Amino acid sequence: MKTKKLLNFCYPIFILISACSNAEIHWNHDGTVTKDNIQIETDLQNTYTGYVSSNGIFLGGYKIDKSGVNYPHAVFVSNDLSSNIAWERNTEVQHFFSYNNETHLLDNVGNVELFENQAWKETSINLQPNSIIVESSDFIVACKPTPLMKIDTKRGTCYSQENSWEININWRKIKPKMCGAYLIAVDSSGHKIIAHQINIKTGEINNSISMPKAINNICSLKFF
Repeated sequence: MKTKKLLNFCYPIFILISACSNAEIHWNHDGTVTKDNIQIETDLQNTYTGYVSSNGIFLGGYKIDKSGVNYPHAVFVSNDLSSNIAWERNTEVQHFFSYNNETHLLDNVGNVELFENQAWKETSINLQPNSIIVESSDFIVACKPTPLMKIDTKRGTCYSQENSWEININWRKIKPKMCGAYLIAVDSSGHKIIAHQINIKTGEINNSISMPKAINNICSLKFF
């Protein structure tokens, strides 16, 4: 594990005001992790997702060999940067999330794994392939994007297996998001763009509004 000290060009302007702070741990797309101006390398050369927990940071990405072949990996780096663990995988990490106060991993085929005793263990939770987790405080709510190929007849969905509901939502670029107590999902079917406000317990659409164009900040939408 390589470690290097980064130069800090931030200077205090007044006694009570500091120009910047590097106290938080964060990840970089090249596989490195940075905290307090210290940067370490991990087994990854390409990182695309990260999740900060109370003990450190989890990363999902690829280790690239000399031939340019990508091997999916999950990595954990402790808060003090002293521990750096990597797990080679057969499936890609979709992302990490907290469920029942424990760290979980969702892969690209829909398998959910629990992080326990420095290892990933299979759970009985199986979601739809290519899903993303949008809520997991009390129960899991996930959404799956519409396939890229136009010849594919399948549509995107948002669903909760625990609450036994599923809604067809034609989404891809604008990810559904929790905004307060409701799930907001933007359906782009044909020439219409419609935002839906969804009750995550029942799956019922509470309200819908038409939009002249898509926006990224969907939590700023006003439903009446």
